[in-house]
Amino acid sequence: MAVVCRFWALLSLLVVSLAACSGGSPTAKHTTPTVGTPPLNQTVAVESGYPQTESFCAEPPLTGGIVYKVTGSAARLDLHLTKLPNQALVGLDWRNNDARGYLIAAFSTDSHGQAIQSSLRFFRPGEAEGVGLVVTTDSDRTVVGRLGPC
Repeated sequence: MAVVCRFWALLSLLVVSLAACSGGSPTAKHTTPTVGTPPLNQTVAVESGYPQTESFCAEPPLTGGIVYKVTGSAARLDLHLTKLPNQALVGLDWRNNDARGYLIAAFSTDSHGQAIQSSLRFFRPGEAEGVGLVVTTDSDRTVVGRLGPC
């Protein structure tokens, strides 16, 4: 069931991404994160999820990190991740422990393998303190990289 849900979530993200790209330039555009309200689908309620901010640092070959940031009753992900596959759609799995992990978000990368913050679709919060994040490809769930608590 989880694989089916992941498939449909990533498929819907791909459809939204393709629709957004159909009217624009084929070159990737970088956006600078700004202070204020993030775009739609970049925050999730943490009513029963993990309610604390946590930073994750990339393990080689990836560089950078991701911040799971909680403000009030909402969580968001700040993506600062590089050396990902170029122009790819990737999934982000939250790891509660060595045995439990689940898809929480998906995002696209640019032609240089950098995460595109504006492409982020955040599906659900972490359930407990994270022991790590796993980045996978959308098509075959190949592990692209891992991040651990900083």
